[in-house]
Amino acid sequence: MKNKILIVTQYFPPDVTAAAFRISETAALLRAGGYDVTILTAHPHRSPVQTMERDEYAQVVRVKISGLSGKETKGYLKHYLSFMVNAIVAGVKLKFRPDFVIASSPPLFVSLAGWLIAKFKRAKFILDIRDIWPDSAVGTGHIEEKSVFYKTGKVLEKFIYRRADIISCVSKGMRDHIVQISKKNIPCLVLYNGLSKKFIDECQFDSQKEWQRSDEFVISYVGNMGYAQNLNQIIDAAAELSTMPVKFALIGEGSVKDALMASAKQKQLQNVSFQNGCSKEAAFASQLQSHALVIILKDSPAFKRTIPSKVFDYLWANKPILFGIEGEGRELLASLPGNFYFDVRNPQTLIDAVRNLYENYDFYKANAMNNREFVLSNFTREKMTELLIAQLKSL
Repeated sequence: MKNKILIVTQYFPPDVTAAAFRISETAALLRAGGYDVTILTAHPHRSPVQTMERDEYAQVVRVKISGLSGKETKGYLKHYLSFMVNAIVAGVKLKFRPDFVIASSPPLFVSLAGWLIAKFKRAKFILDIRDIWPDSAVGTGHIEEKSVFYKTGKVLEKFIYRRADIISCVSKGMRDHIVQISKKNIPCLVLYNGLSKKFIDECQFDSQKEWQRSDEFVISYVGNMGYAQNLNQIIDAAAELSTMPVKFALIGEGSVKDALMASAKQKQLQNVSFQNGCSKEAAFASQLQSHALVIILKDSPAFKRTIPSKVFDYLWANKPILFGIEGEGRELLASLPGNFYFDVRNPQTLIDAVRNLYENYDFYKANAMNNREFVLSNFTREKMTELLIAQLKSL
C-alpha cells in the first residue's frame, strides 16, 4: 500500500488561519487512516518552534520565511518566494520518500515547490486549491489585473494545474474554473472546508453562557480581518445604527484591524468592540455567546467562486447569520431560513438586515436551530478526507 504523504503548506498551527486548520485536521485524519504523514511548512508568525517537531498530526519540518509588512506587491512576493525556495531545498534533502506530495495553495508558489519536490521524489502530485490565485490577489488589492505579476501568475496557474495528478478545491465554482483553465482530464475533487467532528466532540462548550435578549444585542464577526473581508462596511453600519441597542463584536486579527479600530475611534462608536485573536475553541465559544453572526466579502469575481470556511463554523453555532457573500456560499446559507442575505454593493442593505433581524429575532433564532444539524450531516472534515483517501487509492 502506498501510504507515505508529504504535505507542503505555508500555514500550519500554531498559526490561526483557515488554511492551518484545513491542513492540520486533514493530516490528523490521514494518519488515523493509516498514512505516514510529514508536514513541510514555514516557521509560524507568532511563536518560535524547533526546526523539527512531532505532534498529533505528523512529523513537522519547518523552514525560514522572510517577514511580511505592509501591502506592497514586492513585499508579498519576497515573502512567498522565500518559502518556495527554502521549501524546495528542504524537501529535496528530506530522507522521507513520499508516495504522494500534497501542496496547498495559495500562495501559488507553494504548488510549484510541491510539484518540483514530487518530481525529484518520483511521487504523485496532489494540488489543493483553497483560493483561486492570482485572481484572489486582485480581489484583495495586492496586485493589479493589468500588471506583469498578474499575467505571470495566470501562466503559472495554468502550468501547475496541468501538472497535477489530482486537484482538490473548496467549492463547485472553483472546480469549474480549474477545469476550464487546465483543459485536461484531471480528477478535481470538491473538498469543502467542513467541521472536524473530532474537534467538536473534544471541546467543552457551555451553552448556558449564551447571552440573553435582555442584554446587549450582539452581532459578532469572528475571523481574519483582511483586505478581502470588507469589514469597513460593518463600521459604517454601526455608525448608522448607533441609537439601537445593537453591538458589533469583531474578534480576530489581520492586516486591516488597526485601520478598523482607528475608524471606529474617529467615529466615536460605542457599539463596536474589538477582541484579540484566539484559539479555535475560544472562537467557537464566542459564536455561542452572540445573538447573531455576520460574514462579508468584497464584491469580486474570485470571491464568488469560494466558500469562506467560517460559513461552516457559523452554521454550527445555531445562530442567525447575516451574510454578504455570493456564489455557492450564498446559495448554501440562503437554503436555510434562519439566515439573512445583504448585498455588499449596497451598504444600506446591511443596515436594513440588522434592523429586520433585531425586530424579528425570535423568528430567525427559531429557524436557525437547524443550522448545526445541516452542517454536521453534510460538511464534515471526516467526510471530505474519506473522499480524498478514495482518490489516492485510485492512483
